[in-house]
Amino acid sequence: MRLLVKSRLPKFTKEHSKWLINSYDFIGINYYTARYVSDAPELRNVRSSYMTDALANFSHVREGKAIGLNVASDWLYVYPRGFRDLLFYTKEKYNNPLIYITENGINDYDDPSLSLEESLLDIYRVDYHYRHLYYLQEAIKFMDPLTRGDYPESMRSLVKSRLPKFTKEQSKLLINSFDFLGINYYTANFVSDAPELRNVRGSYMTDPLVVSDWLYVYPKGFREVLLYTKEKYNNPLIYITENGVSEYDDHSLSLEESLLDIYRVDYHYRHFYYLLDAIKKGVNVKGYFAWSLLDNFEWDSGYIMRFGMNFVDYKNGLKRYSKLSALWFKDFLNIETKLHDSI
Repeated sequence: MRLLVKSRLPKFTKEHSKWLINSYDFIGINYYTARYVSDAPELRNVRSSYMTDALANFSHVREGKAIGLNVASDWLYVYPRGFRDLLFYTKEKYNNPLIYITENGINDYDDPSLSLEESLLDIYRVDYHYRHLYYLQEAIKFMDPLTRGDYPESMRSLVKSRLPKFTKEQSKLLINSFDFLGINYYTANFVSDAPELRNVRGSYMTDPLVVSDWLYVYPKGFREVLLYTKEKYNNPLIYITENGVSEYDDHSLSLEESLLDIYRVDYHYRHFYYLLDAIKKGVNVKGYFAWSLLDNFEWDSGYIMRFGMNFVDYKNGLKRYSKLSALWFKDFLNIETKLHDSI
């Protein structure tokens, strides 16, 4: 990886390396599909990103044959065996760490030609989970066991005997056994009926689009998910563990221009507005963490997008510079602290 990504990767001192080793609690794995990989030296001169750094082509098809059945999402080819292979690889590569499967599932098109009864017969989904759970030895964790003492009935009816059963005593021990609920909020999706879209493939491209192709800014949804959590889970203690917005790493901008992230100030202002409203309505929010303090490596986008309130100069020794949002955030906190102290 260092040979491919080079200077864009951070460097660690020996002391830093010691701190990093085994510094995680568990590994979270989202598994949906698998791909064939082949060398792609032609990508050496393409703009750097997570997908091009590997100098590889990724495909679900080899020699005209797909790796598995393609479903509604054009990227999702069902390959349950890869689930097991990934878990085995993680076990051998990383010394058998504690693992949680944080996402696994399958989608289907909203077909308006089907009756309600036909729409409910998702046999393929039963088959999907059956095949994936065949390779899985641990049950997926949900919020319901921690608030109600058992898994939701919808899950029990699907997974059946493969879910653990709790005694009354165990259920009592489970209820409220968490310290707090952490919520990462970025965006929302439409789920209500839209008759005019019945003949169009579903999309939610109606809100302001930012750099991340999945991130459509919808501050009002922040309040809605908090109020839902309050009612659904008996008003638990909540910490907002992630909330933020991204921008491209635009090399054409000067340093001064890169620091003027007015849209990020607006983003946090609007989300704070709805957060405050949720708190006034009784939601038990006790902490908020903006994503992120610094520009960093972002999942499949690597370093080509920036979420930070502080600019990191990757070309000049990782020097940090406060963006406008960082200065605004500092002033906001100082003002709120003074108001609190004067009450």
